[in-house]
Amino acid sequence: MIPAKLTIDTTVNGFSQTLVDGQVSQYKKDSTWTMFNDRYSGGSRKLDTKRVWIEAEEEQAITLFQEIFGLSPNNISCSCCGEDFSFDEREFLPNNNDWIVDKNHINAFKSKD
Repeated sequence: MIPAKLTIDTTVNGFSQTLVDGQVSQYKKDSTWTMFNDRYSGGSRKLDTKRVWIEAEEEQAITLFQEIFGLSPNNISCSCCGEDFSFDEREFLPNNNDWIVDKNHINAFKSKD
């Protein structure tokens, strides 16, 4: 699984500066971001985090989500609960422990097991 060590640090000059596995990274806030929110469908979390942010428009982000995590965000684990994830393009406002997949690191995420 992808490490979830993310601490939001500060915002400077339009960039969100974060600490990921001890390394400072900056994510451009005005890029297009799609957030995936685990809805706990069927009573369980599908990933080791509640939210995933992917720097891409929604359609491309869905494809990347499937390639990276091997899950369909449209899957329905429980008919009474609905889809496993809700997702949409939105302003980039990550929380602690959210996973962030930015354009500069998409291939690195794809190669993780």
